[in-house]
Parts: sequence; structure tokens; C-alpha cells
Amino acid sequence: LVSRLVSATLRRIFADPGLESTFVERPRVVVRGALFALTSLALAFPALKMAGYRGEIGTNPEALARWLLGRGARITLIFVAGYFVIKIGSAAARRLEREMSRGSGLDVIERTKRGQTLSRLLRKALSVVVSSVAVLMIMRELEVDITPVLTGAGIAGLAVGFGAQTLVRDIISGFFLILED
Repeated sequence: LVSRLVSATLRRIFADPGLESTFVERPRVVVRGALFALTSLALAFPALKMAGYRGEIGTNPEALARWLLGRGARITLIFVAGYFVIKIGSAAARRLEREMSRGSGLDVIERTKRGQTLSRLLRKALSVVVSSVAVLMIMRELEVDITPVLTGAGIAGLAVGFGAQTLVRDIISGFFLILED
């Protein structure tokens, strides 16, 4: 609601469609991000308490410093490492896209489309896998028991694997068909 209100107000102020992307869309994204961060921060501690996390930080400054230098640093390292893995993987996928698009002739358009499709697929898959692993590692650092989450994911994966064998087979076959033309 706040994002839409800001967007509508900025559209009235900057009526020029050429300025809309700079002065309307970017601030809307920033407002959404800030609201998401504030909401997440406000709900994080009650959610952690409901999940069974018993904080050792309290109001003791020494405990806070110990937590920040220990677990806080590891959580930051996990976040940064995940970010860099995703960025490096995205750069590799873009390079694959460029390599597939090289050349000349009539088939370059088809190779470009194929490269874009494979690049997007690889980037999204890498982002989902790395983000999921990073979230689980961060939850483990916060002493949240991730065993039920992993068990549920394993059972769901097994059920989807058996139930959608042909779908998974078709997706993998399609990936290699596009890759090899």
C-alpha cells in the first residue's frame, strides 16, 4: 500500500514517461526493500522465539560482542559467500550465453535464443540452490533445529521424484536438446 502510494504520488509529480523509470520505479523498489527489511526485522525475534531459539545475547554487552564476533561473523561470512557464488555462477552463465551467440549466419538468432534460455535456467537454479543452502546454514548458526526442515524436504523431494518422473525426465531431456540443438 505504501509502495503504491509513493508510486502514484511520484507519477503525478513526474508526468513525463521518460523520467518514470528513474524517478518512479527506482524509488518504489527502494521503498519496497526498506519496508520488507523493517517488517522482517520486526517479525524476526518473535519468529525465532516461536521456533525455539533461546537467545544468549540478552542485554549484556559482553555477550553481544561475543555473539557478534562469533556467530554474527559466521552468518555474515555465509551471506557474503553465497552472494559471491551466485554472482560468479551468473557471470559463468552469461559467458556461456555469449559463447553460444558467437558466429555469423542465419542460425545465430537460434543460438542466441538457446543461449539465453540455458543461461536463465542455470542462473535461476543456482540462485535457488545456493540461497536455500545459505538459509539453512544461517538457521543452524542461530541454533534453530533444521532437522525437521531437511526431513520434510527429503520426503517432499522423494514424493515429487516418484510422482513426476516423466516431468523431470522431460525437463532434463529438454535441457540437453536445447544445449545440443
